[in-house]
Amino acid sequence: MSIRENKNAFFSKASYEEWEKIVLKTLKSDSLETLYNETYEGIKLSPIYTIKDVKNRLEDAFICGSPPNNNWKISQKLCSSNWNELKQHLVEAKELGQETVSFDVDNFHDLQQLDFTEINKIFDLSCTPLLLFSKCNFQIIARRLLLMNTNHVFGSVAVDMISSQLEQGHLYKQEGQTWIEWKENLSKLDEKYPSLRTILIDSSSYHHSGANAVQELAITLSEAVFYIEELRKSGWEPYEAISKMIFHFSIGNNFFMEIAKLRAFRSLWKTIACAYQVPPEQSVPVISAETSAFTKSLLDPYTNILRSGNEAFAAVIGGVDYLHVTPFNSVSNPSDQFAMRIARNTQLLFREESYLDKVIDPAGGSFYIETLTFNLVEKAWELFQMIDSKGGIYSVLESGWLQDKVKETLKKRIEDLQTKEQLMIGVNAFRLDSNIKSLQKPKHHYRMKDDVIKIEPLELVRLAEKSESGEF
Repeated sequence: MSIRENKNAFFSKASYEEWEKIVLKTLKSDSLETLYNETYEGIKLSPIYTIKDVKNRLEDAFICGSPPNNNWKISQKLCSSNWNELKQHLVEAKELGQETVSFDVDNFHDLQQLDFTEINKIFDLSCTPLLLFSKCNFQIIARRLLLMNTNHVFGSVAVDMISSQLEQGHLYKQEGQTWIEWKENLSKLDEKYPSLRTILIDSSSYHHSGANAVQELAITLSEAVFYIEELRKSGWEPYEAISKMIFHFSIGNNFFMEIAKLRAFRSLWKTIACAYQVPPEQSVPVISAETSAFTKSLLDPYTNILRSGNEAFAAVIGGVDYLHVTPFNSVSNPSDQFAMRIARNTQLLFREESYLDKVIDPAGGSFYIETLTFNLVEKAWELFQMIDSKGGIYSVLESGWLQDKVKETLKKRIEDLQTKEQLMIGVNAFRLDSNIKSLQKPKHHYRMKDDVIKIEPLELVRLAEKSESGEF
């Protein structure tokens, strides 16, 4: 065949029936059941998807699943316990592509040294967003920020009052002193910095306890509704509470599911905002994301570079506003600057060499991802309604019902790893023989406050831990 003939050649369109006939012949089977499998979300995956699977909802899905743009901010969370060292890290990070002021505030030893005026000399905070999430130090950070002699700071300084103490097995008492202080600081920050987002809905605590995508989405909606209703008691209108929210997700290793999770969230959030009669232009969600620590290996850390790259790619395709890529050896050495640079450069490669910021919703129109998105929307909404019928997120955590659901999913994940239904390279496949119990990362324990109630904890784990410690 000549070059001209090759250029003009085309493949005839094959029908689904023709495809099925050839597959059955190849498999030497009378059924396609062997090609179907079920996800942890209870979604049955088909070996092929067509336009019939998305029916007439394709256009609506694109609109709901699409962020206004794909210009995410590189937001590597710096880790240092020393003030002078942290300032040096901020200077270096800025030169190497960092686009937000983001660091681990709960790892910082003396928060009284924290000086936002000095940070402002490194990063101009009038044009560089803050991204500071805390589990236990929000009140102190808020007070330090309020001391700054400027009225224009944006981004987010926030805490998730519901999920922040789950690992410890604590829930702050409603109308307790911590809740009262939190509301007071929200009002003060809103008055001085109206563009700053101060309400965090952080699903990563549930993700790192083993939750599936449906559970993460339903919990996220439930927490958001809880905060809206809680702030209503203090005179906040729903649109005011929504304008202060930032949503944080961890992105796991199921590439297409994670893309669909972010797109499904936007569709679900649109429903919530409409229910509160908040116009679309006032309810566009701001999404922060991090690549998952749940999927990382301690024994074979270099495979984590590939895992984080895959997860970061899914986050960008899904359309996040801020992204932190977990350094490959963060399990054992969270402050390694070399690993941090590789993580940061992963994002720079996506932008500068792959041009992923040039396309809005690149997954839009994929029959597979659109169908996954629909499935997640339906299942997450069903679970959200179930949580609501049981009294909301606070009630299901207080009773332990939600913890039991998440732990069931975690148990299934670990069983699949043990039986090799799911493979992790360097963990249960092509692994190095070693017992590393002594290298397990210690868990944080914060001082218990007086205004908390004891609940069933949701401990943060890594999927590979049991295998690495020799349990299987």
